[in-house]
Amino acid sequence: MNSTAIVFSNNDLSSVQRIYPILHKSALDQIIWAVDGDRSIPDFILSHNSKTDIVSYSQIRLGKSNAYNRALKLIENENVFLVSADITFDSSIFQAILERIEDHGLAITNVTQVRQNGLIRKVGCLLWCIRDIQLRYFSENGIPIHGGEFLYIKRKFLERLPEVVNDDAYQCLIAQKNGAKGVYFGDLDVKNFVPSTLTDLIQQRRRINYGHIQIGKKLEKPSSVSFMVLNNTGGTLAIFKKTLKRNKRWALIFPILILIEIIAKLSAYIDVMTSHDQILWKNIETSKS
Repeated sequence: MNSTAIVFSNNDLSSVQRIYPILHKSALDQIIWAVDGDRSIPDFILSHNSKTDIVSYSQIRLGKSNAYNRALKLIENENVFLVSADITFDSSIFQAILERIEDHGLAITNVTQVRQNGLIRKVGCLLWCIRDIQLRYFSENGIPIHGGEFLYIKRKFLERLPEVVNDDAYQCLIAQKNGAKGVYFGDLDVKNFVPSTLTDLIQQRRRINYGHIQIGKKLEKPSSVSFMVLNNTGGTLAIFKKTLKRNKRWALIFPILILIEIIAKLSAYIDVMTSHDQILWKNIETSKS
Protein backbone atom coordinates (compact mmCIF):
# COMPACT_ATOMS: atom_id res chain seq x y z
CA MET A 1 0.00 0.00 0.00
CA ASN A 2 3.00 2.32 0.48
CA SER A 3 1.11 3.92 3.32
CA THR A 4 1.53 5.18 6.86
CA ALA A 5 -1.11 5.83 9.53
CA ILE A 6 -0.41 8.23 12.38
CA VAL A 7 -2.71 7.40 15.28
CA PHE A 8 -3.29 9.93 18.07
CA SER A 9 -4.28 9.05 21.63
CA ASN A 10 -4.06 10.59 25.08
CA ASN A 11 -4.47 8.25 28.07
CA ASP A 12 -7.17 6.19 26.32
CA LEU A 13 -6.01 2.59 26.39
CA SER A 14 -9.47 1.15 25.65
CA SER A 15 -9.67 3.04 22.34
CA VAL A 16 -6.19 1.88 21.34
CA GLN A 17 -7.11 -1.70 22.19
CA ARG A 18 -10.25 -1.41 20.04
CA ILE A 19 -8.55 0.17 17.02
CA TYR A 20 -5.32 -1.88 17.07
CA PRO A 21 -6.65 -5.04 15.33
CA ILE A 22 -8.56 -2.95 12.77
CA LEU A 23 -5.39 -1.12 11.74
CA HIS A 24 -3.35 -4.32 11.52
CA LYS A 25 -5.99 -5.94 9.34
CA SER A 26 -5.69 -3.10 6.85
CA ALA A 27 -2.25 -4.00 5.40
CA LEU A 28 -0.72 -0.63 6.24
CA ASP A 29 3.05 -0.54 5.83
CA GLN A 30 3.67 1.60 8.88
CA ILE A 31 1.63 2.62 11.95
CA ILE A 32 3.03 5.47 14.03
CA TRP A 33 1.41 5.68 17.46
CA ALA A 34 1.67 9.32 18.59
CA VAL A 35 0.55 8.87 22.19
CA ASP A 36 0.71 10.81 25.45
CA GLY A 37 -0.03 9.69 28.99
CA ASP A 38 0.90 6.76 31.18
CA ARG A 39 2.91 3.74 30.04
CA SER A 40 -0.09 1.45 29.51
CA ILE A 41 -0.56 2.38 25.84
CA PRO A 42 3.05 1.99 24.62
CA ASP A 43 3.36 -1.19 26.71
CA PHE A 44 0.25 -2.62 25.04
CA ILE A 45 1.47 -1.75 21.52
CA LEU A 46 5.03 -3.01 22.04
CA SER A 47 3.77 -6.28 23.54
CA HIS A 48 2.68 -7.33 20.04
CA ASN A 49 6.25 -7.13 18.66
CA SER A 50 4.97 -5.95 15.28
CA LYS A 51 7.49 -4.43 12.89
CA THR A 52 4.68 -2.27 11.52
CA ASP A 53 4.32 -0.38 14.81
CA ILE A 54 6.43 2.62 15.76
CA VAL A 55 5.72 4.33 19.09
CA SER A 56 6.25 8.06 19.52
CA TYR A 57 5.55 8.55 23.22
CA SER A 58 5.48 11.38 25.72
CA GLN A 59 4.54 10.82 29.33
CA ILE A 60 3.82 14.55 29.65
CA ARG A 61 0.75 15.68 27.75
CA LEU A 62 1.87 18.39 25.34
CA GLY A 63 -1.08 18.49 22.91
CA LYS A 64 -1.94 16.88 19.59
CA SER A 65 0.09 19.32 17.47
CA ASN A 66 3.20 18.40 19.44
CA ALA A 67 2.42 14.68 19.09
CA TYR A 68 2.00 15.12 15.34
CA ASN A 69 5.29 17.02 15.00
CA ARG A 70 7.10 14.19 16.84
CA ALA A 71 5.66 11.68 14.41
CA LEU A 72 6.31 13.71 11.27
CA LYS A 73 9.99 12.81 11.01
CA LEU A 74 9.19 9.09 11.30
CA ILE A 75 6.98 8.86 8.18
CA GLU A 76 8.43 6.54 5.52
CA ASN A 77 5.67 6.49 2.89
CA GLU A 78 3.95 8.81 0.42
CA ASN A 79 0.38 8.03 1.46
CA VAL A 80 -0.39 9.21 4.99
CA PHE A 81 -3.53 8.78 7.08
CA LEU A 82 -4.13 10.86 10.23
CA VAL A 83 -6.37 8.91 12.58
CA SER A 84 -7.88 9.64 16.00
CA ALA A 85 -7.86 6.54 18.20
CA ASP A 86 -11.34 7.24 19.59
CA ILE A 87 -13.19 6.32 16.38
CA THR A 88 -13.96 3.06 14.64
CA PHE A 89 -14.17 2.04 10.98
CA ASP A 90 -13.85 -0.87 8.57
CA SER A 91 -10.28 -1.87 7.82
CA SER A 92 -10.99 -1.66 4.07
CA ILE A 93 -11.31 2.14 4.17
CA PHE A 94 -7.58 2.69 3.61
CA GLN A 95 -7.53 0.67 0.38
CA ALA A 96 -10.82 2.23 -0.76
CA ILE A 97 -9.32 5.72 -0.48
CA LEU A 98 -6.08 4.76 -2.23
CA GLU A 99 -7.99 3.22 -5.13
CA ARG A 100 -9.96 6.46 -5.66
CA ILE A 101 -7.51 9.18 -4.66
CA GLU A 102 -6.10 9.77 -8.20
CA ASP A 103 -4.25 13.13 -8.23
CA HIS A 104 -5.86 14.48 -5.05
CA GLY A 105 -3.50 15.35 -2.22
CA LEU A 106 -6.15 15.48 0.50
CA ALA A 107 -9.19 13.34 1.27
CA ILE A 108 -11.83 13.63 3.99
CA THR A 109 -14.41 10.99 4.89
CA ASN A 110 -17.91 11.23 6.30
CA VAL A 111 -18.36 10.83 10.06
CA THR A 112 -21.37 9.19 11.67
CA GLN A 113 -22.11 8.19 15.27
CA VAL A 114 -21.86 4.84 16.97
CA ARG A 115 -24.84 5.69 19.20
CA GLN A 116 -27.72 8.09 18.59
CA ASN A 117 -29.98 7.54 21.60
CA GLY A 118 -30.82 10.44 23.91
CA LEU A 119 -31.46 14.10 23.11
CA ILE A 120 -27.83 15.31 23.38
CA ARG A 121 -26.56 12.51 21.15
CA LYS A 122 -29.27 13.37 18.62
CA VAL A 123 -28.01 16.97 18.64
CA GLY A 124 -24.53 15.57 18.00
CA CYS A 125 -25.93 13.49 15.16
CA LEU A 126 -27.49 16.63 13.64
CA LEU A 127 -24.09 18.34 13.82
CA TRP A 128 -22.46 15.55 11.84
CA CYS A 129 -25.32 15.59 9.33
CA ILE A 130 -24.76 19.32 8.81
CA ARG A 131 -21.03 18.66 8.41
CA ASP A 132 -21.72 16.11 5.67
CA ILE A 133 -23.97 18.49 3.72
CA GLN A 134 -21.57 21.38 4.38
CA LEU A 135 -18.60 19.46 2.93
CA ARG A 136 -20.65 18.50 -0.13
CA TYR A 137 -21.59 22.18 -0.57
CA PHE A 138 -17.95 23.29 -0.18
CA SER A 139 -16.77 20.70 -2.72
CA GLU A 140 -19.37 21.83 -5.25
CA ASN A 141 -18.55 25.53 -4.79
CA GLY A 142 -14.75 25.48 -4.69
CA ILE A 143 -14.50 26.29 -0.96
CA PRO A 144 -11.51 24.69 0.85
CA ILE A 145 -12.64 21.61 2.75
CA HIS A 146 -11.48 20.64 6.22
CA GLY A 147 -12.40 18.08 8.84
CA GLY A 148 -11.10 15.74 11.47
CA GLU A 149 -11.23 12.22 12.87
CA PHE A 150 -9.78 10.59 9.73
CA LEU A 151 -7.74 12.33 7.01
CA TYR A 152 -5.65 11.30 4.01
CA ILE A 153 -2.82 13.66 3.01
CA LYS A 154 0.09 13.04 0.65
CA ARG A 155 3.44 13.23 2.42
CA LYS A 156 4.67 16.19 0.37
CA PHE A 157 1.86 18.38 1.72
CA LEU A 158 2.59 17.66 5.38
CA GLU A 159 4.58 20.15 7.43
CA ARG A 160 5.20 20.99 11.06
CA LEU A 161 2.22 22.47 12.86
CA PRO A 162 2.17 25.50 15.12
CA GLU A 163 0.46 25.01 18.46
CA VAL A 164 -3.19 25.04 17.40
CA VAL A 165 -6.33 23.46 18.82
CA ASN A 166 -7.95 22.44 15.52
CA ASP A 167 -4.87 20.79 14.09
CA ASP A 168 -6.91 18.82 11.56
CA ALA A 169 -8.51 21.94 10.06
CA TYR A 170 -5.14 23.71 9.95
CA GLN A 171 -3.54 20.71 8.25
CA CYS A 172 -6.27 20.61 5.59
CA LEU A 173 -6.15 24.35 4.89
CA ILE A 174 -2.37 24.56 4.67
CA ALA A 175 -2.24 21.52 2.37
CA GLN A 176 -4.73 23.11 -0.03
CA LYS A 177 -2.92 26.44 0.24
CA ASN A 178 0.24 24.58 -0.84
CA GLY A 179 -1.44 23.08 -3.90
CA ALA A 180 -3.21 19.92 -2.71
CA LYS A 181 -6.51 19.14 -4.42
CA GLY A 182 -9.06 18.16 -1.80
CA VAL A 183 -11.80 15.57 -2.22
CA TYR A 184 -14.68 14.60 0.08
CA PHE A 185 -15.68 10.93 0.09
CA GLY A 186 -19.13 11.26 1.59
CA ASP A 187 -19.92 7.58 0.98
CA LEU A 188 -16.99 6.38 3.10
CA ASP A 189 -17.80 6.43 6.81
CA VAL A 190 -15.89 6.40 10.05
CA LYS A 191 -17.86 6.30 13.29
CA ASN A 192 -17.16 8.35 16.39
CA PHE A 193 -18.38 8.65 19.96
CA VAL A 194 -20.10 11.93 20.81
CA PRO A 195 -20.66 13.69 24.15
CA SER A 196 -23.65 12.37 26.04
CA THR A 197 -24.22 15.40 28.33
CA LEU A 198 -25.13 19.01 27.55
CA THR A 199 -22.13 20.39 29.46
CA ASP A 200 -19.68 18.22 27.53
CA LEU A 201 -21.24 19.04 24.15
CA ILE A 202 -21.05 22.78 24.86
CA GLN A 203 -17.42 22.40 25.95
CA GLN A 204 -16.59 20.47 22.78
CA ARG A 205 -18.23 23.08 20.56
CA ARG A 206 -16.55 25.85 22.56
CA ARG A 207 -13.15 24.32 21.89
CA ILE A 208 -13.86 23.85 18.16
CA ASN A 209 -15.04 27.45 17.76
CA TYR A 210 -11.99 28.65 19.70
CA GLY A 211 -9.81 26.63 17.33
CA HIS A 212 -11.42 28.16 14.24
CA ILE A 213 -10.88 31.68 15.59
CA GLN A 214 -7.27 30.79 16.41
CA ILE A 215 -6.60 29.47 12.90
CA GLY A 216 -8.18 32.59 11.44
CA LYS A 217 -5.51 34.65 13.17
CA LYS A 218 -2.68 32.42 11.91
CA LEU A 219 -3.83 31.40 8.44
CA GLU A 220 -7.44 31.91 7.35
CA LYS A 221 -10.73 31.34 9.13
CA PRO A 222 -12.04 27.84 8.25
CA SER A 223 -15.41 27.93 6.51
CA SER A 224 -18.20 26.52 8.67
CA VAL A 225 -21.91 27.15 9.07
CA SER A 226 -21.49 29.10 12.32
CA PHE A 227 -19.00 31.48 10.67
CA MET A 228 -20.91 31.71 7.37
CA VAL A 229 -24.13 33.15 8.84
CA LEU A 230 -23.14 36.78 8.24
CA ASN A 231 -20.84 36.61 5.21
CA ASN A 232 -22.62 33.83 3.27
CA THR A 233 -26.23 33.77 4.42
CA GLY A 234 -27.37 32.15 1.18
CA GLY A 235 -24.95 29.26 1.59
CA THR A 236 -25.94 28.79 5.22
CA LEU A 237 -29.65 28.65 4.35
CA ALA A 238 -28.95 26.21 1.51
CA ILE A 239 -27.11 23.88 3.91
CA PHE A 240 -29.91 24.09 6.49
CA LYS A 241 -32.56 23.48 3.83
CA LYS A 242 -30.79 20.35 2.58
CA THR A 243 -30.38 19.14 6.16
CA LEU A 244 -34.11 19.40 6.85
CA LYS A 245 -34.91 17.83 3.51
CA ARG A 246 -32.85 14.81 4.52
CA ASN A 247 -34.71 14.47 7.84
CA LYS A 248 -37.69 16.73 8.63
CA ARG A 249 -37.56 15.73 12.31
CA TRP A 250 -34.34 17.71 12.65
CA ALA A 251 -36.57 20.81 12.80
CA LEU A 252 -37.44 19.90 16.39
CA ILE A 253 -33.77 19.79 17.41
CA PHE A 254 -32.47 22.77 15.40
CA PRO A 255 -33.42 25.38 18.07
CA ILE A 256 -31.48 23.43 20.72
CA LEU A 257 -28.43 23.21 18.46
CA ILE A 258 -28.57 26.92 17.64
CA LEU A 259 -28.73 27.82 21.35
CA ILE A 260 -25.78 25.50 22.13
CA GLU A 261 -23.78 27.00 19.28
CA ILE A 262 -24.47 30.59 20.42
CA ILE A 263 -23.32 29.75 23.96
CA ALA A 264 -20.26 27.88 22.68
CA LYS A 265 -19.26 30.61 20.26
CA LEU A 266 -19.61 33.39 22.82
CA SER A 267 -17.57 31.32 25.27
CA ALA A 268 -14.90 30.81 22.61
CA TYR A 269 -14.61 34.55 21.98
CA ILE A 270 -14.33 35.12 25.74
CA ASP A 271 -11.53 32.53 25.84
CA VAL A 272 -9.71 34.39 23.06
CA MET A 273 -10.14 37.79 24.74
CA THR A 274 -9.01 36.47 28.14
CA SER A 275 -6.15 34.39 26.68
CA HIS A 276 -7.67 31.19 28.07
CA ASP A 277 -5.69 28.50 26.25
CA GLN A 278 -7.67 25.48 24.99
CA ILE A 279 -4.66 23.46 23.77
CA LEU A 280 -4.86 20.94 26.63
CA TRP A 281 -8.59 20.48 27.00
CA LYS A 282 -10.34 18.47 29.68
CA ASN A 283 -11.27 15.00 28.48
CA ILE A 284 -15.02 14.69 28.05
CA GLU A 285 -17.38 11.80 28.58
CA THR A 286 -18.73 10.32 25.37
CA SER A 287 -21.14 7.59 24.39
CA LYS A 288 -18.35 5.05 24.87
CA SER A 289 -19.45 4.96 28.50
